[in-house]
Amino acid sequence: MAHASSSDDEYVVLPVIPNEDEISHSVMSPFCSDPTCPCHEDPELIAEVATQVEEGLLTPAEATRLVAGEQL
Repeated sequence: MAHASSSDDEYVVLPVIPNEDEISHSVMSPFCSDPTCPCHEDPELIAEVATQVEEGLLTPAEATRLVAGEQL
């Protein structure tokens, strides 16, 4: 009987379902999906996104969706 090689290993993938009741902000995701949250009006956060557009890291459309909380 042959042993399974590392390429034959099985993995279990569990989906992550976000908890919509809990608003979270992080360095990587400063804007949440709650349109009433003040994060969407924070001038410092918006300035950081504008800098990313100027540096070519985001398109204007991506920046708009990010600030609106519609893009990760």
